[in-house]
Amino acid sequence: MDCLDWVTEAARRSGVRLLPLSPEIAGDLSDRILAATARHFGATLVTRDRSLLGYAERGHLRAIEG
Repeated sequence: MDCLDWVTEAARRSGVRLLPLSPEIAGDLSDRILAATARHFGATLVTRDRSLLGYAERGHLRAIEG
């Protein structure tokens, strides 16, 4: 089984939904793309990035430290 198939199957079995990143959703900065993508899909972002976690604490998106 190749890597992509393994990740896809592991996500399916665990109920995790992998979402595409799209630069059209937000500007060109990676944090903005991640935050905007999570907000667009109503997803919870799993991150260790302090600025994204702070943004979530202020109520702008859902995020957990992971």
